[in-house]
Amino acid sequence: MYSVFHENALINGEEAAPGQVVIALRDGGLRANGGTSARKALAMRFGRKWWNVPEAKKYIKEAAAPSALYEGFLTYLNGWDSLVDGVPQPKVKFHGITHITGGGIPSKFFGDFLKPRELSAKLTNLWAPPRVMRKFAEWRNVSGKEPYEIWHGGQGALVIVNETDAKLILLLAPHWGISARQAGLITNARKPTLTVKSKFDDSTLVWE
Repeated sequence: MYSVFHENALINGEEAAPGQVVIALRDGGLRANGGTSARKALAMRFGRKWWNVPEAKKYIKEAAAPSALYEGFLTYLNGWDSLVDGVPQPKVKFHGITHITGGGIPSKFFGDFLKPRELSAKLTNLWAPPRVMRKFAEWRNVSGKEPYEIWHGGQGALVIVNETDAKLILLLAPHWGISARQAGLITNARKPTLTVKSKFDDSTLVWE
């Protein structure tokens, strides 16, 4: 999401801190990730030539749903519509934006963003996984941490902001056709830890 950034309005995560809010932006498809796992699931359910099975068509269509696009909304929030002498005037202060792709939340949000900054997070209110994602997990007998390590789990991006800015994001998101919710908080722990309330099976998952 490089178009969100501007050299005079960088989002580098240096001010990310405990107490800040994590906003989840919903995605209803696979976001072009976990495709190999999806094909395995379809083969396990419908056979080696799953693409020829009529019953499989609806799941194939759901898996191929277009990805949600957030850049217009995020660049607007970062002030690209209100330049002063060529410099964006941000409407909110972003402390981090993570695109949830391959490896899911544990890799992209925790491993790449939180851990290097010695931060932790508790995500207890994530979006539910799309139906097709839950079906794939069921057919492959994937449970526990693994679904979140394969797929995005229902959120295409996670955004870190202050609480006051979170309210504005939640207010404006529907006007951009985006579903957003407060998913959790950045926390302080003795060592970096990610705690997730699973929307696949309602268990509590912890990565360290």
